[in-house]
Amino acid sequence: FTRCNLASDAASLATIAASVVGFSACPDDNRTACLAEDTTSTVAKYAQVTADRAACIAGGYPPSPPLSSAPAPSAPQDAHPAAYYTASDIFASTTFTRCNAASVAASLAASARAVADFNKCKLGVRIDPTRCSADQTATMLATGSQIAAVRVACNAGAYPSYPPSSRPTPPSIRFSPTAVAAYEAASTIFAGSTFTRCNSAAMASSMAAAADAGGDVLAAYSGICTTRTACISSGDPPAPALEALPASERDGFRSMPLLPAVVHPAAYYTASDLYAAAAFTRCNAASVASSLAAAAKAITDFNSCTLQVDRGNTSSCSAEQTATMLASHARTAAVRVACNACAYPSSPASSRPTPPNVRFAATGSAAFNTASTLFASGTFTRCNAAAVASSMAAAADAGGDILAAHSGICTTRT
Repeated sequence: FTRCNLASDAASLATIAASVVGFSACPDDNRTACLAEDTTSTVAKYAQVTADRAACIAGGYPPSPPLSSAPAPSAPQDAHPAAYYTASDIFASTTFTRCNAASVAASLAASARAVADFNKCKLGVRIDPTRCSADQTATMLATGSQIAAVRVACNAGAYPSYPPSSRPTPPSIRFSPTAVAAYEAASTIFAGSTFTRCNSAAMASSMAAAADAGGDVLAAYSGICTTRTACISSGDPPAPALEALPASERDGFRSMPLLPAVVHPAAYYTASDLYAAAAFTRCNAASVASSLAAAAKAITDFNSCTLQVDRGNTSSCSAEQTATMLASHARTAAVRVACNACAYPSSPASSRPTPPNVRFAATGSAAFNTASTLFASGTFTRCNAAAVASSMAAAADAGGDILAAHSGICTTRT
C-alpha cells in the first residue's frame, strides 16, 4: 500500500508538470482547442494513475482459494487494520493539497494571461468594440471549467476504487472524524483563497476594461461578472459520488442539503461585504470621472459651436449639447449599474444578501447607505455646477436661442 501510494504520488506530480508545460505551450492562434486537448489528456492521465494505483494495491491481497475447494466462511478479504485507514486518510489529504495547489497555480497563470491578452487586444484595430472583452470572457470561462475538471480528476484518486472498504462510505469523505475535520478546514481555506483570487482577477479585469477607451465597457462588465461567478463556484467542494451509494438511497441523498457548498464561514461574508464596498467605491469613482469628462467636453463643444459665423438654426448649439449630455448621462448610469451588478456572485444563493438587505452585515449596510447618500449629494452638487456653467455659456451666446438653451440645461440637469 505504501509503495503504491509513493508511485501514485510520483505519477501525479509528473502529470501536473506535463499539464503546466502543455498549458504554457499553447499558441495564441489556437489556444482554445489546445487547452481542451490538454485538459482531456490530463484527465485521462489522472484516470490512468488512479487505475494503476488501485491495481497495484489489489496486488497486495492474497489470492482467493479455488471455488472447488469450498472453503469455510472466513473473514472478508477487504478488512483492513486501523493503520491502513490512517494511511489512506493521510494519502487523501496529501492528494487534496497537491491537487488544490496545482489548480491555484493554473488559475493564476490563466488570469494573468487573459489580462495580458486583453491589454494586447485593445491596442489593435477593432471593428467590433466588444471583441476584446468577449474573447477574454470566453477564454476565462473555458479555462476555468477545464481547471476545475482537472482538479476533480486529480482528487478522484484519493482512495482506491476497490475493494469497497477502501473508500469511506458516502457521504463521508474521510475515514476518521479528525481527518474529516481537517478536510473541512482545508476545503474552507481553499474556498476562501479561491474567492480572494477570483476577486483579484475580477478587479484587474475591471480596471483594464475601464481603461479601454475603444471598448464596450458594458459588455466587459457583464463578462467579468459571469467569469467571477464561475471562478468562485470552482472553489466549492465537490458533492459526494452518488454512484457509490445503493440505488435505494440515491434519491434521498440528492434531496439532502450539501452544506459545504452553500454555508460559508463568517470570514467569507466579511470578505464579500468588503469586496462589494470596494466595487461600489470604484464604480462610483469611475462614474464621477466619466460625468466630469462628459460635462467638460459638452461645454467645450458648445463654445466651439457658438463661434461659428453662419448658424442657420439659433438653437442648434444648445440642442446638440442637450442631446449629447442626455446620451452621456444615460450611458454613464448604465455602466455604473453594470459595474455594481457584480458586487456579489450570482450563485449560489447564499453568496448574496437576502433582499432587501444590500450587505450581509448590519455595519456593511449602514456604510453602504452612508456612501450612497454621499454619492447622491456629490452628484447633485456636480450636476448643479455643470448647469451653472452651461447657463453662463448660454447667456454669453449672443447668436443663440436662450430659451431653448435654458430648457435643454434644465432637462440635462434633471
